[in-house]
Amino acid sequence: MAAIGRGTVRMGAASGGTGGPGVGYFTIVLQVLASLDGGVLYQWDHNLPWLFVLVVCITSLLFVASFVRDPKNAEV
Repeated sequence: MAAIGRGTVRMGAASGGTGGPGVGYFTIVLQVLASLDGGVLYQWDHNLPWLFVLVVCITSLLFVASFVRDPKNAEV
């Protein structure tokens, strides 16, 4: 269960903890890649990571506003 994020996987737990919730092994790989990509964006221009986050957040809000609807009939 810990591999998919339901349990905890502590990286460097011997040093007193990791400072956050436990995540699965699958998500750690994606977090490492995202961190490296953020570093590359920051090297190109110091504002690019913030602009990227802004664009992604606006895009996700548009998707949510477009596709997420309350059901017409409530389930009981």
